[in-house]
Amino acid sequence: MSKHSTGDKDPLLVTLTGEPLQPVRLYYAIPNKSLVTKVFKRLGCMGEERKPPRWVWLYQDALNALGRAMAGTRTPMQKAKALAAHMAESRRRDVPLIEDIPLHADDETPDFRDLKFTLELRTIHAFEHWRGNTHLTLGDIIQRAVVGKPEP
Repeated sequence: MSKHSTGDKDPLLVTLTGEPLQPVRLYYAIPNKSLVTKVFKRLGCMGEERKPPRWVWLYQDALNALGRAMAGTRTPMQKAKALAAHMAESRRRDVPLIEDIPLHADDETPDFRDLKFTLELRTIHAFEHWRGNTHLTLGDIIQRAVVGKPEP
């Protein structure tokens, strides 16, 4: 944690990533703990700790990548440009040509809506590549579907 000045007011306590520190702890009643555990185990950004028993957010890899992208920036404009470039680069990462999509029937809707949507997106992705648009990533396809056109 670090401190930032807010002018003539007391310094603001912030996290290492610059967000204001919000000392909040949330507790949830989870009706299906095994489902949540399965989902957390699949996420690369969550880790299970045994003592005390809890799940923690593993932000270090993302923070390191962002830190490398922001290295050498000084002004707010430089920081904004570096962040935009980092986010654009993240969107350009594509799914592998051969994917292992695990099917967790217990987690699915009765009509397999999530799997169907995933496979439909992969079909569009494959069709675009077949048409010669190999530069299009899955992120571009999603962006086009949501906004109407891919970002340059």
